[in-house]
Amino acid sequence: MKIRTAFTISVILFITAASQGLESEQILVIVNSDIEASVQLAKYYCKVRKVPKENVLNLRLGEKLADEISRDDYEEKLAEPVRKKLLDPEFYHIRCLVTTYGVPFRVGKRGQLKGYEEKLKQLKQLLGEEKARLEQMKEESRADERELKEAERKIALLQLEIDRLEGKETNASVDSELSMVLCGEYELYRWQVNELRSNVLRESSKMFMVSRLDGPSFEIAKGLVDKALSAEKKGLVGNVYIDRGYSEVKKDIAIIEQFDRSLEETASMFKAEGREVVEESTAELFEPNECPLTSVYCGWHSLKKYVDAFDFVDGAIESRSGKSSRCQQQSMVSGYANRRCQRDNRSGGRAIFTHFS
Repeated sequence: MKIRTAFTISVILFITAASQGLESEQILVIVNSDIEASVQLAKYYCKVRKVPKENVLNLRLGEKLADEISRDDYEEKLAEPVRKKLLDPEFYHIRCLVTTYGVPFRVGKRGQLKGYEEKLKQLKQLLGEEKARLEQMKEESRADERELKEAERKIALLQLEIDRLEGKETNASVDSELSMVLCGEYELYRWQVNELRSNVLRESSKMFMVSRLDGPSFEIAKGLVDKALSAEKKGLVGNVYIDRGYSEVKKDIAIIEQFDRSLEETASMFKAEGREVVEESTAELFEPNECPLTSVYCGWHSLKKYVDAFDFVDGAIESRSGKSSRCQQQSMVSGYANRRCQRDNRSGGRAIFTHFS
């Protein structure tokens, strides 16, 4: 399951929630107690943010740093203890979950749904028949464009249902899953709607804001706390960079067009506030070192080849969606976090998202 949302909403969450104020007692910090660095980071964060010690949830998640946790282990070792904590009347006031260094950031996919073996067999047979029929229609040139599109639509729908039953695209980020930890059973395949889009206070939603305090090393993760504190004292200054225009390459794909529109709206919002906004509105990316004093960046990036274009100021906000991929955000941005994909060669190439607290 992934949370589907546009970046404009993330920025609005940041501004709205910041102005309303998230109190320290409303935060639940999730720690891997098997890793001392995770414990120490949580202690430091709670000290400077004045988070009550009873708001720290220590979980046994393994002594080695791991990117991924299996679906079964996630439910047993992570989701269930968090759920139990949140259902305790003494913690009904919790609004935000903070995962820390040492807590896995990916959940593996579920297996094939049990009891659907015969249905899967039938669907695959039907899919083969529909593909053969489409090829025959093309070879004989006996169908108009409308009929061809209808045949292609049937094939796509059959493939989607097969993928769902087999458990494909059911992997997700830990943070996305935790945002729905009190939502009961829900479909793991592909996306769920982000109910916090216009309801940051969770007045009628069971969803939680989730942020991650993490990095390639303990020192970097700890530094994020210090940088956030520094930004709060000095104010967030610098330029806003918006990279849109991918819809010019991937035409007629609704979710990409929607994301590009949200980027345009975000740029307009910052311009109205008098901020310096620099836009890349073509199919290209910002070039290396092209973006000094970056306070806010949102837009597209290359998944296969990261371009180091930005010099981020302390407390900067960043949100990306990948070119050459499905348009998706793999974790819900709470508005209190800066998400940056980093890779630490010393840890065997552990690629993670890090967040400013």
